[in-house]
Amino acid sequence: MVERIGPERVVLFGVQTPDEMVDWPEARWTLLDCADHERQRRLEERGEDPSGIVEALKDATAYLRLGLFAIDGTAMTPDQVARSIVARVRSLPHS
Repeated sequence: MVERIGPERVVLFGVQTPDEMVDWPEARWTLLDCADHERQRRLEERGEDPSGIVEALKDATAYLRLGLFAIDGTAMTPDQVARSIVARVRSLPHS
């Protein structure tokens, strides 16, 4: 389906890295990030157990090391994050 409509029109939200997306068409990646203290607060608020929080913090560090374009939502509302995602997608070249 992605190949049929064109990857530049598809936005996929997930926790995969580019290396994990085997056979995925060429893509532009954007990392949705926040500061560790905010990530921990949000996860605690959702009832995540301490070991899950530790894993999430490790994963976040690993994702940052990938050097992807990032949107930092630490001090943003969900609406502001959504608008940032839309702005990012609109700024990318489309074929």
